[in-house]
Amino acid sequence: MKADFYSDIEKAITSVRINTYKENNEETDIVLSRYLYNIEICRALYTPLHFFEICLRNSIDKTLSSFCNNQEWFSIIPLSDSGISKIDEAKKRISDNGKALTHERIVSELSLGFWTAFFSKKYATSAFQSKIIKQTFKYCPKSQKSSSNLQSTMEQIRNVRNRVYHYERICHWNDLEDKHTIILNCIKWMHPSVYELVLKTDTFLQVLGNGEKQFLPTIKENWN
Repeated sequence: MKADFYSDIEKAITSVRINTYKENNEETDIVLSRYLYNIEICRALYTPLHFFEICLRNSIDKTLSSFCNNQEWFSIIPLSDSGISKIDEAKKRISDNGKALTHERIVSELSLGFWTAFFSKKYATSAFQSKIIKQTFKYCPKSQKSSSNLQSTMEQIRNVRNRVYHYERICHWNDLEDKHTIILNCIKWMHPSVYELVLKTDTFLQVLGNGEKQFLPTIKENWN
């Protein structure tokens, strides 16, 4: 690869970031191809992650609204200190943007970590946790429907989601296909119809199968 071209890319991205894609002093065109491959993997995961997060928060919100017989459940149920802080922070961000504090805005502003926390040990003795599990994952097999199993599953998905949304390297993970399957399964356990939609638009396995050298022809053709 032309040295000046790669140097400009490195300056824009920063050497610290792009160096995480280097292995065994490889040529720069391999490094850049791997970088682009990581972006494609993350992009392919965006659709299932999108539907997983939206379905999860809407289902929990609906369940807790019914449980409390009030849409303002976050002012009624005994949330953890962390949960209360996240509610307050969400309200502040909405207000700071000059928008009204509607129920829908508060729900959409809350982080994935807020929602996955409902499956953690901190809420194990709360009456609403079992209700959430039962209603949110109504199609989940009984063998996988325990709070401990779902907590582990939620943490795995949240980790993938955070890495993808913060543009970090994941292409070296050897269990990416398993992680992808976990996300799809959770969508299916919540809403089989959404699962069908995701399957028809999902490109992850194709992108993964193309491998990290899929961009080499374009790079060599244009910048060698």
